[in-house]
Amino acid sequence: MPLIFVSVVCGVAGMNDFKRLGKIGTKAFAYYLLTTCVAVLIGLTLVNLIDPGFRFGDSFLGSQTEKETNTASYGAIFQQKTLPAFLQSPFFPGQNPISVIVFAMLLGSALASLGASGQVALSVFQSLDSALVRIIHWIMLLAPIGVFSLISRVFAQEGFMYVFALSKFFTTVIIGLAIHFFILVFVLVPRLGKMPGKQFLEGVFPALEMAFSTSSSNATLPTSLNCTIERLGADPNISHFMLPVGATVNMDGTALYVAVASVFIAQVYNIPLELKQQVTIFITAILVSIGTAGIPGASIGLLGVIFQTVG
Repeated sequence: MPLIFVSVVCGVAGMNDFKRLGKIGTKAFAYYLLTTCVAVLIGLTLVNLIDPGFRFGDSFLGSQTEKETNTASYGAIFQQKTLPAFLQSPFFPGQNPISVIVFAMLLGSALASLGASGQVALSVFQSLDSALVRIIHWIMLLAPIGVFSLISRVFAQEGFMYVFALSKFFTTVIIGLAIHFFILVFVLVPRLGKMPGKQFLEGVFPALEMAFSTSSSNATLPTSLNCTIERLGADPNISHFMLPVGATVNMDGTALYVAVASVFIAQVYNIPLELKQQVTIFITAILVSIGTAGIPGASIGLLGVIFQTVG
């Protein structure tokens, strides 16, 4: 959250021309909305065609009473209750990311309008930007251990056969993400970005590696900024505005995932979904993805919102 705030302040203040900010902002949000709609549409189409929840419900429901009797391990208690008690963000605790971005845009615009007198504060924000990126790089040194531990825990708790039974669901999500990725890189990038898809992939490959290994758009943000500015040659000010906003607002993977997961869970419980309910899922998945935190597993909590909306 602090990195997003500082990056947006620097990006907006660096543009100076407010008309330019308005044009870029309008294009950005239109593009973000378009790609999110495409992602949800792909997810809903695939989950209805593949039907991954078919004949999975009986084995799943039968195992729940046994699961509920298991007590949490000491490691889980430490992770879920002890650590959050004393490790809390000193910046914007509990704030919606959208509110933080709007305030950052206002502050950046105000600093730019001050001219020379605003440069002192702007230089502080630019130094903070570099420092926060350095902190995240330190934290990411532990990422491989964290990812290994998370995957190991899933297999240890659920068993290989249980995870294998969910493979149809995994496959549905991965196919959807692959189709969406292909459309973005080989259709939209050449047309809108005037850049061959292959060249774009080579430029952003370190960011793709980081995103795949961490499942976090926020943790990937420093690498994304570096790839965009240093490797692709994009305008630093536009990058510092577009990428932090995109890391919060443009959650295409999350939108696709929650759409597929919602229909999958309805299939598991043998609940038929009419067209109007699927349209509701389409709209709700887009809305909830916009406010999702860019951290692993954040979308799981949003599924409840969709369940309530669809009934």
